[in-house]
Amino acid sequence: MTGKNNQTKAGSHLLHHKSRIVKLCGKQEADRRAIGLEWIIELALLLIQYLFPGLYIRHISERYGTVSKTMASEVYLITKLVFVWAILFIPLYDQGFRMAGYPVFLFAALYLSIETLFYIPTLFFDEQVSHEHYSKVRGAILMFIHYWILIITFAITYLSTRSINFTNGSVVTKPFDSFYFSVITACTIGYGDITPHTTFGRMCVIIQSAIFVIFGAVLINLLISQPQDNANIHKD
Repeated sequence: MTGKNNQTKAGSHLLHHKSRIVKLCGKQEADRRAIGLEWIIELALLLIQYLFPGLYIRHISERYGTVSKTMASEVYLITKLVFVWAILFIPLYDQGFRMAGYPVFLFAALYLSIETLFYIPTLFFDEQVSHEHYSKVRGAILMFIHYWILIITFAITYLSTRSINFTNGSVVTKPFDSFYFSVITACTIGYGDITPHTTFGRMCVIIQSAIFVIFGAVLINLLISQPQDNANIHKD
């Protein structure tokens, strides 16, 4: 009996996720809470989650309860942070970025960071998309970790594509210099000592600046509009 209950509980997260998609698609247009672009975005965010490990980690860890699911989600998030940090600072490549296997690590870092990128809009839709309830404190902590994952990922991108130069024209080849540029770009300061010199680099700067402006808006919205509810901390 216990095993059966565990099996049902373990499957509840994916079933719940699927039921939200079915419910969203099955509503009559007149009865929909979201229509138009909002409906499209909600549906896209629900479907995209199937492409990343986070959904399946929560699904498996839910077998052991909501606290275990929360801990597993947070361990996974911290693991992503450590992983992208290692890709940036551990010398897995030579100056030409030709070491065998490095493109695999680079792709993995970008793949995991795309999952992080889609975390931002889920905060707007909260339980409609993410099934989660965040306290202000926990939401801010998770945002902070996602913030640094994206900063480091952009640093990896600038470094691996040799898209940024010093003012003297020399290409940035040191991880910390790329990390420094990414932080300054995220803060929209732009001292000018390091600048993008390729079209791809300039596009990355535009995208990063836009993302982190949105990050700031989401964080302010999270802290101001969301009611404090400590009882929901373990419902993730």
